[in-house]
Amino acid sequence: MEFFNCRLIKFSASDKMKLDGILIGNNKKTCLIYLHGMNGNFYKSSIPFELSKQNNFSVFSINTRGHDLLSTIRTESGRKGILAGTGAEIFEDSVKDIKGAVNTIKNLGYDNIFLAGHSTGCQKITYYVYRTNDKRIDGVILFAPADDYSIKKLELGKEFNNFQKRIKQLSKKSTMSNKPIEKYGFFTPNRLKSAYSKNGKESMIYYYDGRLKEFSSIKIPILAVFGSKEEYKDRDVFEYMRILERKTISKNFTYKIIKDANHSFNNKENELLKYTNEWIMRVGK
Repeated sequence: MEFFNCRLIKFSASDKMKLDGILIGNNKKTCLIYLHGMNGNFYKSSIPFELSKQNNFSVFSINTRGHDLLSTIRTESGRKGILAGTGAEIFEDSVKDIKGAVNTIKNLGYDNIFLAGHSTGCQKITYYVYRTNDKRIDGVILFAPADDYSIKKLELGKEFNNFQKRIKQLSKKSTMSNKPIEKYGFFTPNRLKSAYSKNGKESMIYYYDGRLKEFSSIKIPILAVFGSKEEYKDRDVFEYMRILERKTISKNFTYKIIKDANHSFNNKENELLKYTNEWIMRVGK
């Protein structure tokens, strides 16, 4: 059993909704805020715990309101609760979650803050920087920024167009738009539209045949990492990286492809730590 220097922290999103996180590590100057992907939470992945195995930065692994498949989050008073979780969250609300986490870390006295996201967490941190231009953020780290729209299209094949039509119809019905549907993995029609439609802000952020508007606006340092055995892809991951390299306006863009790593970087966490640590030491203040 391994033991970490860590503490649980309850923090407030900028709209006063209560969320949970865990602060790991001894470094008091630099903190990496880590966002999970779909169906994840602050403790489910080994990545943030592995990343903390050195003293060059601490890790604040947080729940977004999209944690787990379905969940209920409440206001600071505890009186008001809303249905959330991956299946029911409103993607744009992730800005409020991240802002709350950044405020928390700043209030704890950290000088340098990096945002790291895994999978859908990449869309969230990219959208946050695009929307806020938060000067407190020193860099962003993208762990497996997959193209959800194209993957769903590849998965469904000829049924994709019918799927698109159906979620469009359901999202227009006030009684159905925010109701989790078992047939669609307990996702609401609005969430499906957000994640798998060309009209969704979320789905187009890493649509690699598109503009990559949000990513292309980021000027601060960027590290992007894929595994060579990424399961959720519609082309070789090297092509994803070449597209990001062409689209970026950051003067400090770095990418790494970890040999034999999958989407979750299982059993390759040490390499992920090595590259992340080297990059933060190089670009950090």
